[in-house]
Amino acid sequence: MKMGDLLFVYGTLRREGGCHGVLNFGATFVTDEYVAGTMYDVGRFPALTLEGDTHIRGEVYRIDNPELPARLDRYEGCPNLYQRRKVRTIYGHDVWVYVFVRPVEGLPVVKSGDWLKEAA
Repeated sequence: MKMGDLLFVYGTLRREGGCHGVLNFGATFVTDEYVAGTMYDVGRFPALTLEGDTHIRGEVYRIDNPELPARLDRYEGCPNLYQRRKVRTIYGHDVWVYVFVRPVEGLPVVKSGDWLKEAA
């Protein structure tokens, strides 16, 4: 990820999420969006896999600070908990997204695809 790249966030980093402040370090909101996949409830945060066809609700941000990707990697536990992947959103944006890399067997599925709706 570099300056100008787009990032898709779907959980605690969204505007109403408890950790949105991490993005205040150098990202600009672009639009609300969706990616296809499956979302799981890990407890205090969601986990996204790219398998499945649920429309996962999230937000797209433009990276404006060259230090932000390293900060996000630390926050997301990359590469041991999540890995960054490039995907295309439902409306055609090419974005980076953090994808869960641990086993998901037994985790509850967030059927709505909207973490903030389910967590509320």
